[in-house]
Amino acid sequence: MNDIALVRVACPADAAAIAVVHVTTWQRIYRGIMSDAFLDSLHPSQREPMWVRTLESGNGAVHVACVDETVVGFSFAGASRKDASEAEIYAIYVHPDQWGTGMGRSLFAASCDAMRSQGFSRLMLWVASENDQARTFYARAGMETDGATKSANIGGADVEEIRYWLDLS
Repeated sequence: MNDIALVRVACPADAAAIAVVHVTTWQRIYRGIMSDAFLDSLHPSQREPMWVRTLESGNGAVHVACVDETVVGFSFAGASRKDASEAEIYAIYVHPDQWGTGMGRSLFAASCDAMRSQGFSRLMLWVASENDQARTFYARAGMETDGATKSANIGGADVEEIRYWLDLS
């Protein structure tokens, strides 16, 4: 584990660093699930404006994990896109260089705490069925799949996603 690690609420100044983690992680974790051409075309400058808007809007809870003040991971959670009475983790990514350090667990805990403090009693998320690393992570965190699936077209690839749930009470 890194000596100086911190999880904190993200601010608009973190947008560029979040975009770097977002793209770098996608390029590693989704290789073989999405097309190489699509993954290779991704650049943080494409994602940064979205993160600026997200962070400036104040909608949802975005947390960052930092080592020596450098953002190495992030999580983003809020009301479910399908049912506003339930919480959803929209994204949680840790830079591949930090995998296995506990950053993901810390970010997950921060998202769960934020959703609990907003009055949510259940949390859900969708994860690519082929993303075994994430599915193992969520299972270890106590989440369970209910078997529901959906298909999303991402970068020209049909990606099957499976839903996971966690009781926050």
